Amino acid sequence: FCAAAIAPWKRVVGVEFVRDLHNSGLRMAADFKAKVLPRLPLYASGKHPVPEVELKLGDALDEDLSRAGVVFAATTCWTEEALARLVASCKNAKSGMRLINMTRRLDLPKDKWVTVSTLRAQYGRGKMTFFVYKRI
Repeated sequence: FCAAAIAPWKRVVGVEFVRDLHNSGLRMAADFKAKVLPRLPLYASGKHPVPEVELKLGDALDEDLSRAGVVFAATTCWTEEALARLVASCKNAKSGMRLINMTRRLDLPKDKWVTVSTLRAQYGRGKMTFFVYKRI
């Protein structure tokens, strides 16, 4: 739901695999949607409508990512198999889609994806590397 705070999306969807984290997200999102989003300059002016925010419990890799504008995947603890599933789930992505992941570079087809940036930033108690890719 934080993605809704940085750009005028029409719809923001979050998918969490762990039930307790999903439930925490639901609690936080309710306050965020009611108290924070409407006050952000992006939406307070009325120029952009407050986006629909949906949080799902499930496996993000079972979602259809082909129409997404931006996909963020916290892949730090993912297995090689899960990373390969992420790459496969983005094979029909539309041109211009951004894919952001953490820790390990993804093995994306070089004729279809470019690395836009690599950023090492403070994250929690340490530093994390973020990779940003764009579908060409």
